[in-house]
Amino acid sequence: MKLIRLLISCLLHVFCPRVAFVEINPKFRDLLRSQGIRGPDDFLNLPAIIVSGHPDRHVGRVIFGSGSSRIVAYLKKEHRLPWRDRWTNAWHGFGWCSRSYREALVLRAMRETGVSCPEFVAVGEDGRGRAFLLVRELAESLDLRVALGAGHLADLPARRKFARELGETVARLHDAGFDHPDLYSKHLLVNPRNSRISLLDCQRTRKYSNLSWRRRWQDLAALDATLTEELAAPRERMRCLRSYLQASLAVQAPAPFFRKAAASIRRRACRLSRHRHIREQLQPPLGSEAQNLIWMRGESLCVTREFYEALQGHVPEEFLLGRRRPLPFQLLPVDRSQVTQCRHSFRGVGATSLVQRRASSPFQWLWAKLRGRRLLSPEIELAGITFRLERYGVRCARVLAFGQSHDRVWQYHSFLLVQDRSQQRTISQRFMDLAEIRWTAERKQRWRLLREAGALLVRMHRAQCYFSGRPDESLVVENDLEVGPILILAGAQNVSKCRRPSRRLAQRDLTRLIRSLDSLSRTDRFRLLLSYFGGNRLAASDKRTIKKLLK
Repeated sequence: MKLIRLLISCLLHVFCPRVAFVEINPKFRDLLRSQGIRGPDDFLNLPAIIVSGHPDRHVGRVIFGSGSSRIVAYLKKEHRLPWRDRWTNAWHGFGWCSRSYREALVLRAMRETGVSCPEFVAVGEDGRGRAFLLVRELAESLDLRVALGAGHLADLPARRKFARELGETVARLHDAGFDHPDLYSKHLLVNPRNSRISLLDCQRTRKYSNLSWRRRWQDLAALDATLTEELAAPRERMRCLRSYLQASLAVQAPAPFFRKAAASIRRRACRLSRHRHIREQLQPPLGSEAQNLIWMRGESLCVTREFYEALQGHVPEEFLLGRRRPLPFQLLPVDRSQVTQCRHSFRGVGATSLVQRRASSPFQWLWAKLRGRRLLSPEIELAGITFRLERYGVRCARVLAFGQSHDRVWQYHSFLLVQDRSQQRTISQRFMDLAEIRWTAERKQRWRLLREAGALLVRMHRAQCYFSGRPDESLVVENDLEVGPILILAGAQNVSKCRRPSRRLAQRDLTRLIRSLDSLSRTDRFRLLLSYFGGNRLAASDKRTIKKLLK
């Protein structure tokens, strides 16, 4: 019966035209109308600072009204609605809808059962393959990772009490029948005043009549895998689990059941920790100024906040976008590209490098279509690699602006504007300058650069990014007025990403870097390798690798 209803909804979606709609919370209807926001296009065109981005969707922060009626909200936009997402939502009982509408339904149901979560403001679709969800900001709330490292949770009694409250909050969610497959540490917000815990990103949440223990352990394992040992000690994790079981069972959990639950959660957490997106959650949260993007013309023109503020909002759109003449149409088009590159200097920004591309890639578009993805230009992929490296703490030449627009489904225009670091000295040139110097200060500077080179390389490999050429050509030394010379990545043109960690590619990068630094002594090379492998406690395989590279 469920499959029949699913097929009927699928046929209705295919043969019936798409209808634009907007559903607004009555509590905020007057405020939105006073701002002139009524239809779906008004919501989708709202100016917002992007705080989180994905290939097909992003989240931006918007502000409505002023004074006492001022509210801050987060706008989630879906640039396209894949059929597999609609199929999944229909299979889970939400109808042939978008992720945004599904999350709106879940948020309303969760608030009705007493689970703390963001307040729904508006949701809708524009009928052209885009959707949005607007939720109100949880004021004065902190990321769980930030809250655990804050001062009010520094003393032991406060941490014990918070561990019990965290277990009771998750138990309240599960007892209401809701699961949360994305129960990561960054998706839990804590109010420092009353320690109230709220849940975010419920786009994959489902409601069951009776939630199984297997799904409960999976959610708890996701939370356990995304919290580092520095933020939550083993005793605190056990205290949280004990509080969870006591709230769910209404009695003290028997010792065998408690041990079985802890072992199951730990086993699932170890499996989850193998995935890159889980390991990424273990990185410290970025500052408020990092990777904040402003979409000025949708995907065709996206600029960073620092670039927008440096130019005081006067972004040279025509210069960045260039001429928009479509490539000539052919019955049997072939893959071809026209790439131009130039350097330009902007006031308050400095030297920049601009790459513009006009390309026709029918076979790449067809392959992406078959895989259920969209065609991405090399410039968009380079921007994505740079943002990934920044999340892992790698200093890179900052991306200032990028964009992509399509003339036809397989033809696109793209551009990428980054800081120009080509005039700075590479790490190999810098070490050649320091090779003959015997002063103590310069020796310490060389040792610090070696440690930075090892730390930068290990961060890249944790992000599953590897050099496709010589590493020394992309690593440049920049003079910082506060700390002195620092090592940065000049650009991501020489970097490629992999789906899984590769020990072979990591050893290849280390070998190429050591061979390119001919002026280094054997002791200096050992310092670099020791920084890469993380100190004096080395595994047997790491010791064998070091001996092999020092030969």
